[in-house]
Amino acid sequence: MYYVGIVTGQGNKDDTIEIVDTKAAKLVGSIKMDGTDPAGIILDRAANRLYVGMGDVVNGDSVVKVIDTNKRAVIAEWPITGGPQPHTAGLDAAHHRLFMGSRLGGGHVVDPGKLVVLTDTGKVVQALDAVGGADEIYYDAPTSRIYFSGSSGSLAVFHEDDPDHFRMLGKVPTGSIAKSGVCIPEMKRYYSAVPKHLVQLMPTTQYGTDDWLTEESHLMVFEEVP
Repeated sequence: MYYVGIVTGQGNKDDTIEIVDTKAAKLVGSIKMDGTDPAGIILDRAANRLYVGMGDVVNGDSVVKVIDTNKRAVIAEWPITGGPQPHTAGLDAAHHRLFMGSRLGGGHVVDPGKLVVLTDTGKVVQALDAVGGADEIYYDAPTSRIYFSGSSGSLAVFHEDDPDHFRMLGKVPTGSIAKSGVCIPEMKRYYSAVPKHLVQLMPTTQYGTDDWLTEESHLMVFEEVP
């Protein structure tokens, strides 16, 4: 099954999680989310759960909604304290840890963002500063690393020392608004897509006229460092 978060943009809390049978190529179910922004989604196949980070902010907090994929229904709702407006999610299934990547204030280039770590009962373990404009989270079990990409110009790399303790190893510069990326564990590589964008240069005339250059879209390749 393929699960898709649908954002209508009408502000009337009618967004859904749509369920698609990819083998039959048809829609087989729809789950009402009673919210406006089902953004960060991750599936735990072993537990038959779908975790959905809702970007809605109510009284300063956002929530994770837990869906039972067998029942196709929301069975729990947990506050994401310390990191409202999640936009991406990751999972360490072996240690029952859920990762939510939050855009504080919703901005694409607002630093810092937050990495919020929760248990599979909804307890917040840690909330750590991350890069802004959260877009992707990848957990690499063999190295216990979390790759957190955002659109503020860098990739944050975290390490899971144990299921209750996480720390940032560092940030790797990517590119302006380079929010989309993918980790390929088998190749020990991370790919970051940098879209075409303008770069402002220093003024070059006595009148202060700004010059710009166009940086073409390109793909950055990072090799894993032990």
